[in-house]
Amino acid sequence: MHGHSYEGRPLLPEYTQYTIWVLEDCKRVETGYYGEYLEALTRSEELFFYGGIYSADGRPAAFYLRKEISDETTYVIYFEKALLGLRGLYQLITMSFAPIFPVKYRYINRKNDLMDEGLQKAKMSCKPNCFTEKYRATA
Repeated sequence: MHGHSYEGRPLLPEYTQYTIWVLEDCKRVETGYYGEYLEALTRSEELFFYGGIYSADGRPAAFYLRKEISDETTYVIYFEKALLGLRGLYQLITMSFAPIFPVKYRYINRKNDLMDEGLQKAKMSCKPNCFTEKYRATA
């Protein structure tokens, strides 16, 4: 984020409109899962999602949603979105969210990288402790 000032803060309900603005920008290129992302944002309190929002040069620029899982030592990053055209936002999210969470969390589970090379590099930059296999069950 060279040449830009940024600020990160917890994603509170009053910032939801800004996350939707960022999501709308992302929708121009990536239309998959838009409805699911929008539902998670608008129902975040009800679904026990928490997150962060980042501003670049005073404008909303990126956000992520997370949730604590049952063991209370792990949280899951469900998704991250950032404005198109501002290089370095995803790296900023990756490098900045862990230090702002309580020390009780030992592990961060970052969801599927969809085999995207950039997302895989971002995951590896966090020096993963381990990888787990992903399974799908159907009944």
